[in-house]
Amino acid sequence: MRDKTAAVIGGSMAGLLAARALAPHFGKVVLFERDPIRGATEPRKGVPQAAHVHVLLAAGATAIEHAFPGIFDAVSARGGLHLDMGEQNNWFYFGVWKRRMELGIKVRIQSRLLLEEIVRERTLATDNVELCTEAVGEVSWLDGKPRVATRDEVRTFDFVVDASGRGSQMPKWLETASYPPPESEVVTVDVTYTTARFRPQVERDWRCILIYPSPPHEKCAGAVVPTETGEVLVSLFGWCGEHPAANDAAFLEFAQRLPRAEIAELIASSERTSPLRQYHYKDARLNHYDRLARFPPATVVTGDALCSVDPVFGQGMTVAALSAEVLGTCARECGGDVEQLARRFRADAVGAYRTAWSLSTTEDFRYPEVTGSRAFGTSFAHYYTRRVHELTATDADVARRFASVMHLLAEPKVLFHPSVVWKVLSASLASELKNAPRPTQAS
Repeated sequence: MRDKTAAVIGGSMAGLLAARALAPHFGKVVLFERDPIRGATEPRKGVPQAAHVHVLLAAGATAIEHAFPGIFDAVSARGGLHLDMGEQNNWFYFGVWKRRMELGIKVRIQSRLLLEEIVRERTLATDNVELCTEAVGEVSWLDGKPRVATRDEVRTFDFVVDASGRGSQMPKWLETASYPPPESEVVTVDVTYTTARFRPQVERDWRCILIYPSPPHEKCAGAVVPTETGEVLVSLFGWCGEHPAANDAAFLEFAQRLPRAEIAELIASSERTSPLRQYHYKDARLNHYDRLARFPPATVVTGDALCSVDPVFGQGMTVAALSAEVLGTCARECGGDVEQLARRFRADAVGAYRTAWSLSTTEDFRYPEVTGSRAFGTSFAHYYTRRVHELTATDADVARRFASVMHLLAEPKVLFHPSVVWKVLSASLASELKNAPRPTQAS
């Protein structure tokens, strides 16, 4: 396909990773990004969630490292951290503290802004990737080839990737071109994040902390992660419309509503160093382009434009990275046949997001106010996974299995190993476990 050109619409993580995946297989890849690039200091209009807590799961970090060998050396040189997720992290969920222990699964912790900037630098350093800072008005198809229209011109390509995020216009473009729109699964969660940077003034015995609720009665959660600047990023979030006003008093009051006091204590003893920012996420959405019998030639959809999952679970960047890895594999194995490439990706991309979608929506459905189509067995999944969460407070094997699933390194079936099933069915958590103190070091 070295004689062919590809267009990627959207210059955030999904688009950048898709462009990098296609670059070895096309003569030119044009990346369309409408926003001015401001570097790692301020979020762009097209990525309003960038200022909030982001987690790059282990599977996503591995996929990005394969795409850009050595990239995390550059991230670390600019302050990014590489931590064992169990050793220096406290996580409270379903009324218990998860066991603090070395899990052998390390996570990359840096701001979304920094990671995206370095991925952009590496992508645009690729000789045959061109950045076009224009908004795409329409995609159409003529004589078997996609056409991308901006304000000033219409360009024809051999292949096009829509990575334009939740605001994707692909369903509208399909209808304009007399193609059927995709069937969509929609799970309305009504989550709002409120976030700011703080400079701690008091020593603490943890690097990261997550305080999650016990659904369905509790709906407030919070997270604190370190940043490359030495500050910490504090995000408070709530499901089903729960959120604070964007002022200091309301922010602290909301933190005090969490089931544990650690985040509120940190806020009260720290200096806020950035504005309070809010981001509202109405619904998770999965567009089933894979089920369409008719679809335009040489066209695929990826990232949030394909599958957008509740950001509370930190899966978005990892799903984008896994999808880009699938795209690169398809391009390599399909030779110069762009039609086969498109068909193969639409089918195979399901594997990149299936687990993340299932895990996150199942958790969201713990709240009766959350609307959407509940899969058969959801009530049993709630019972079983709650017990698994509780077992991670004491059981090292269950904790490691859970971590591997959470980081999309293993399928959920590892949590149904006979040894785990037996523990779940026989577990009778003592009341003192519910009141056990926060672990201050790995054990």
